[in-house]
Amino acid sequence: MFFGGSDKRDRRETSAVRRRQGRAGLCFIFMAAALLFCLPLTSQAADKKDFGVFTAAGREKLSRMYSYSTVVIDPDEFHKSDIRKLHRKGVRVYGYLNTGSIETCRSYYDSYRELRLGAYQGWEDEYWIDVADTAWQDFLIRDRGEYYSSIGLDGFFVDNADVYYHYHTEDIYQGLVSILSGLKAYDMSIIVNGGDTFVSQAIKKGQVAFDGICQESVFTRTVFIRKSDNKTRYRYCRQKKNVREYYKSYLARARKAGLKVFLIEYRAGEDMRKQIGSYCARNGFIWYDAHDIRLDL
Repeated sequence: MFFGGSDKRDRRETSAVRRRQGRAGLCFIFMAAALLFCLPLTSQAADKKDFGVFTAAGREKLSRMYSYSTVVIDPDEFHKSDIRKLHRKGVRVYGYLNTGSIETCRSYYDSYRELRLGAYQGWEDEYWIDVADTAWQDFLIRDRGEYYSSIGLDGFFVDNADVYYHYHTEDIYQGLVSILSGLKAYDMSIIVNGGDTFVSQAIKKGQVAFDGICQESVFTRTVFIRKSDNKTRYRYCRQKKNVREYYKSYLARARKAGLKVFLIEYRAGEDMRKQIGSYCARNGFIWYDAHDIRLDL
């Protein structure tokens, strides 16, 4: 699981404009004319940020999502009317779907707890799950898929395909393929978050039943720190060079395969944001700079 903030694109008046406020006579006229001239350039569409992931945000923060072109939310925290409001504001909405693991907070946890494969390191209330089991596949495709479609979401944001990395068997791989193929029947876009081992195998085998990928921590990384009070905390830092280069190579393969590419970074500093922005602009990628791993808004 992952958990955000904003991409920190400030919309502020310049100090020069502020200094003009309150002046009388000719300066006031020039200021008014300048503002009128610039008005068409500050439309709502021009102000929109490309992408935001807010899986820990609830519907009380709905209006803050209006400034994004595409958002990822947890559908269990929103109503169908909320999705309509976002659409009216020109926002494309993906629903987070935890496919390769299960959280104890979910209402359906007890029904599938016997399918747990092992603990999810870093997330105390989450477990990897057996995606090869047909009961889990049917639940995701028929129950979750039908619900996501019925409330008007634009797509699925499929998380934790990394289960194939941790449990590297053909059954697990085929289970993920079956789930994604089943979700395709809803004619909704599918983005796979993480799961580079699975995605690479799907590209190699020509079994790409999804439209795009999202990769976390290409340039930044989050270090889990367990304190003496038994609470997990996090430290944000620069990604290791070998990991960064591996991900760049992986993303290039995904782009060559025709997949849309998204990135999620965590607390990138000013210099790092410039580097990431330049990299994404050159490659046609979309990225989000999350405030922290909780992905709130």
